[in-house]
Amino acid sequence: MTDRSLAIDRFRRLVQADPLDIFEGALAIAALIDPSADLPLARSRIAEIGSRVRARIRAGDAPAESLQRVLFAEEGFSGDTSSYDDPANSSVAHVLQTRRGMPITLSVV
Repeated sequence: MTDRSLAIDRFRRLVQADPLDIFEGALAIAALIDPSADLPLARSRIAEIGSRVRARIRAGDAPAESLQRVLFAEEGFSGDTSSYDDPANSSVAHVLQTRRGMPITLSVV
């Protein structure tokens, strides 16, 4: 089986799972876009970001404010206005590395 076939098969299994894991589905798409994407690094990054958001919530910040502060003020995530149609902007792994992407991919983060 090719890398692409394996990624497609993985995506099919993921969308049938209950409960649906949107982030893992996004990682399957990232693997289709770039088979060399570092998915373990993406999982680690999202866990670290999530941990920081949860710490702010525990400290008394509102959930939406906590998410906004960590993602946008601290991490500097934003839309990619210079190469919006680049397929890499659909890869959550790429977006986690560059902090730039399409709004839908940023929403997954």
